[in-house]
Amino acid sequence: MWAGEVVLMTPGGSLSVAINQAAIIARTTGKPVQILTIPPSVTNNSAPKPDTVPVDIEKLFEEAVSSGDPGLYVTVHDGQVILAKGDQKIDLGRGESGFSNDEILKRLSNIPGFMGGDQQLDGIGGPNSALPGGGCIVGQ
Repeated sequence: MWAGEVVLMTPGGSLSVAINQAAIIARTTGKPVQILTIPPSVTNNSAPKPDTVPVDIEKLFEEAVSSGDPGLYVTVHDGQVILAKGDQKIDLGRGESGFSNDEILKRLSNIPGFMGGDQQLDGIGGPNSALPGGGCIVGQ
């Protein structure tokens, strides 16, 4: 958190995350856990903070044609993401994308156009991270 405070709430528990803290949802337990050592690739991230990005409010809320079906879209920049729906699972690796909604779970053949080209995300957790594999150290 760089400003304010949020509370992560899951069926496994809740955790308040304040300024200069970070947390994740643990894959094995589903519990929110505080990250004890935040990787430099996160703390030294050159991406602009949300309140410094100019926003055209009129355009932000104008009607637009959808560029994809409603649902969850995931693109993996580095590492691995497992999408799960019921007893179905899709293991996505670097450069792969997936999609899920109330009815389907599928691997996409291409990264959707609206998700590509985010240069700010490409280096997060990558080879320049201080931790092996760009991971985080978390509390249990």
